[in-house]
Amino acid sequence: MFHNVAMATLSYGLCGSLLLVTVALLGCNGQASDGQVDAGAATGGSIANGGSHMGSGGAASGGNGGTGNGNGGADCSVFQDDAGWSVVVSVINRTSQAIHVGQQEVTCSHPPLFEVEDGTGHKLADFGACRSACADVMRQGSVGCPAVCLFPSAVTLQPDEGTNVLWNGLDLQQTRLSEECIPADDPVLSTACDRAVQIMPGTFTFTAHAGTELDCLQTTGTCGDCMAQGEGGCATSATIGGTILSAQTTVELDASYGVGGGDVPDGVTGIGATLPIEIVFDD
Repeated sequence: MFHNVAMATLSYGLCGSLLLVTVALLGCNGQASDGQVDAGAATGGSIANGGSHMGSGGAASGGNGGTGNGNGGADCSVFQDDAGWSVVVSVINRTSQAIHVGQQEVTCSHPPLFEVEDGTGHKLADFGACRSACADVMRQGSVGCPAVCLFPSAVTLQPDEGTNVLWNGLDLQQTRLSEECIPADDPVLSTACDRAVQIMPGTFTFTAHAGTELDCLQTTGTCGDCMAQGEGGCATSATIGGTILSAQTTVELDASYGVGGGDVPDGVTGIGATLPIEIVFDD
């Protein structure tokens, strides 16, 4: 069931990322950079107070092969990231004017176009550029944040236009490596790390924010061309401004949306034979 809400708000800051974007020449946390940032990495977040997730069903890149560091041959695969789902989220403009979906301020990360809460009110982690993934810690020891900032990216949608985002349906779970899984030749300073975990079918609320204007004062000072993108709309290196609008929908996620596996109900068609989640801005 969808419940679409449009309302004006005063301010909103987003963090995290779903996309790879151009690296801006801005310093961040005063650390050295090794180049391009993978926006599929994540920052912060945890399963809190009943936040739903599934076990360690998927595998992640990196790690030590799940065999430990030789101290007892422990199975370290339990610290690998789960595989994500493939959920299509459509952000749609049904207002009478162009709107710009994105973030209101530069955060050194590139947040997704929407945030997600589960049925308990727990906000799922917005995967950004600063993360201590257990697989990375096992492979190379303690890791930190990149020393670069990403330019924000606002997506402009004309009336009756939408953009599609492929969401992985993952949250972050904070944990600690066992002693057997700490790199023998490069001991970590801290065993704290996080792993991505699949959400379970259930009730989830999706919220997006848009502005009636683009604001380029926090980046280059001048808005460049809006570059068309295949998933819909066009993107500008800018934050959003003017009147801030919000749109929200609550959905019971199951196999018909690509969550939890199982058979897709009869009559369900679409991208990957699953339904899209629609976040609609109305007048």
